[in-house]
Amino acid sequence: MMGILRTALILGLAGVLPFFAAGLLAQFAESREVQQLAHATLSLYGVMILGFMSGCIWAFAAKDNDPMGYALSTVPALFGFMVPIFPVYFGLIEPKEALFYLAAGFLVLLGLDLRAWRKGQTPPWWVWLRVLLTALVVPSILLGAFA
Repeated sequence: MMGILRTALILGLAGVLPFFAAGLLAQFAESREVQQLAHATLSLYGVMILGFMSGCIWAFAAKDNDPMGYALSTVPALFGFMVPIFPVYFGLIEPKEALFYLAAGFLVLLGLDLRAWRKGQTPPWWVWLRVLLTALVVPSILLGAFA
């Protein structure tokens, strides 16, 4: 598939499974408690993955000592903390609503992946993997958000 490294593809798809499972669980939960657990799972796992991916963007920036890349690499992690968690904690939005912002965070991340790819900082297959994974993660999060 577009020359994507097989190991990266398998591990990337495995990383999508918690999003997919939690999105389905939220959609088909038979109780409010189970639905809330699914929403929390989506939020917490999503924030963790945004933080992890920030590290990837940082590593790509390090390849060229790219100051803007370093700065931009912090965006997904900070976004993950500030948007889905901070407003919920202070009661500004409901946890379910935060999932829409979390999904947007993954679209922002894809933009950063595209930037790094265009600058030649990533392996050639990286952008195709990230497009595929984003195309699976965002609808999974939204599945939970619309539950």
